Amino acid sequence: MNWEDLTAKDFPRAVKQSAGVCVLPLGVMEKHGDHLPVGTDLLAVRAVCERAAKLEPAVVFPHYYFTQIAEAKHAHGTVALPPWLIWELLEATCDEIHRNGFTKILLVNGHGGNNAFLPHFAIAALDRARDYTLYMAPHLKTRARLIREIFGTPLDGHAGKAETSEILAARPASVRMRNFKKPPAKLNRLAHLGEIHTGMFWYADFPEHFAGNPAGADEKKGRELIEKLAAALAQDIRTVKKDRTAPRLQKEYQRRVLTGPRMSRNA
Repeated sequence: MNWEDLTAKDFPRAVKQSAGVCVLPLGVMEKHGDHLPVGTDLLAVRAVCERAAKLEPAVVFPHYYFTQIAEAKHAHGTVALPPWLIWELLEATCDEIHRNGFTKILLVNGHGGNNAFLPHFAIAALDRARDYTLYMAPHLKTRARLIREIFGTPLDGHAGKAETSEILAARPASVRMRNFKKPPAKLNRLAHLGEIHTGMFWYADFPEHFAGNPAGADEKKGRELIEKLAAALAQDIRTVKKDRTAPRLQKEYQRRVLTGPRMSRNA
């Protein structure tokens, strides 16, 4: 059910088998300490999506890494496209997914740096009429819960024990544990701002783009995490397949936009 493995002849059957649902795993190319590959987020989320599609049929879109990573342009291996381009590229990609027969697109985000970008993208999709419905899986929230359950500790940061365990399970040959020296210290260089936000928040704390401790990473636990994430995502796919309400409300909303707001007779 991987898009890139289907022949053109098999494609319509795959769309039908998936009930019109395409899963779009979203990662990024960014530094993950010195011991993990720059494609860590994408490799991990794609592994989950592929396993989920075996549990509940859905076509999985090819590796997609053109997402938000402006904060890591100083690090080797980063692919940080302009903000307007990542927006237009994702929108055009969703349109192309629909043109190939899908009516529901499930975004599965594997990169924390997209936590502001993707919800805004999803709601901005209401800006024009579409014949497909966008959904966002709660992947990172589910992941945080499962990390606590499996590792007995909360999420341990960027390139830490959990992520390293995932890649040991999904792509072991790309892990270079010998490159790990010591965990980084959080610098807190913007602590004086309190709750005031600035785009420099991540660089201010972790300028080397590493915020975890991979010591104790475990391939078995990484495999368990991926399998449980896949099971949760498979259930999300089932829910999206059964959903009739969101598409109906979307059409209702689009009709009301076309007719425009009407003044009350008593106004």
